[in-house]
Amino acid sequence: MTIRGLRESLEQIRSYVEVGATDKALDKITATLRSLDKERLLTTTGAAELLGIRSVNTLKSLLRLEQVPTVRRGNRTMIALGELEKVRRNERVRGLRASDAAHDATEELGVPGGLSPAQLEELEAARPGGLPWKA
Repeated sequence: MTIRGLRESLEQIRSYVEVGATDKALDKITATLRSLDKERLLTTTGAAELLGIRSVNTLKSLLRLEQVPTVRRGNRTMIALGELEKVRRNERVRGLRASDAAHDATEELGVPGGLSPAQLEELEAARPGGLPWKA
């Protein structure tokens, strides 16, 4: 929506309010906001955050797979917010969010800093059999 179009919408909303047509004013406000949101472009990082997907590369693959139109701005891929709203309800996006949640839950398992060299040696000594490349 251009600034001129936004100004015209606001003037029409004001005229509705002045005559007490609040229902028409609310409808016009909703339509204007939707129009603004559809044209707003997000980076892939912002879009991934909004969708709750951890990987930007996964998002890019999803956009290609779902044939979501994107716009290039220099070296950045941009997605219209309105297009992103369509993808948000997609089954694949729900699956990715569930997978990311499972990964987040498993991050608490194990040793935060990894195993020390001594612990790695103990683990190797406790393992039955030998390593195939050392046979």
